[in-house]
Amino acid sequence: MSAALGRGRTTLVALVVVLAWLVVGGLAGPYSGRLSDVATNDNAAFLPADAEATRAQELSRGFIQRQTTPALVVYERTTGLTDADKRKVNADVARFAQVPGVVGPLPPPIPSADGQALQVVVPIDDAEGERIGTVVEQLRDITGDGGGGLTVDVAGPAGLLADLIEVFSGIDGALLLVTLCVVLVILLVVYRSPVLWVFPLLAAGMSYALASLFVYLLADADLVTLNGQAQGILTVLVFGAGTDYALLLVARYREELHRHDRPWDAMRAAWRGAA
Repeated sequence: MSAALGRGRTTLVALVVVLAWLVVGGLAGPYSGRLSDVATNDNAAFLPADAEATRAQELSRGFIQRQTTPALVVYERTTGLTDADKRKVNADVARFAQVPGVVGPLPPPIPSADGQALQVVVPIDDAEGERIGTVVEQLRDITGDGGGGLTVDVAGPAGLLADLIEVFSGIDGALLLVTLCVVLVILLVVYRSPVLWVFPLLAAGMSYALASLFVYLLADADLVTLNGQAQGILTVLVFGAGTDYALLLVARYREELHRHDRPWDAMRAAWRGAA
């Protein structure tokens, strides 16, 4: 009777834990895909409030009616720009001014001393936020790839920001896949079981969803600063730490089985030791 009650209690606790994690996963899961909504790529946001760069940026707001991030569009021909190239530049500048988010009127193109390049400064409204990447993409669509010996590059602070946003927006899926594959190999080698590896991965996945929920709420309340790099690090940390503690827990459990008659007591002792 006592053994049956013990097994029943163990099964009940296991079911409660599984159901609790399923509820957590269902509620917190969507937030892992919403972290980019509260991420920032403003470098000043990661500096202390009393840093010189931060103070200078705050003071500069008093001299500017509208905060902008410049995109630098550079046209280059190593043999020297032709009249056709200059007409293209002027036509592109006129189209730049019509792109939503671009603050006009645009300054005239700046020629290089050797006559091989022209630079166009395109101010983009900071209010666009993450949409700066969309504005830069439209500028690149307008310029095209030049062709015929003419090269065109859209760079500057706005171009750099757009490239960073593109890189880190696609890194989460690839990084998560690589992390899962590495963790899976480790678990298969250590556990030598075709089934046991599933549970640490499920636990790590639920933990990642829960961590994403807390990070989202903290970043949304401006209590922490989040960027694309931090999102990638979060994935590796949660799955890496989750795997480490799963290996530790099972190793302790196997040791405790030699000291306790009931698996429940062995697991309880292993959990206390691992925790």
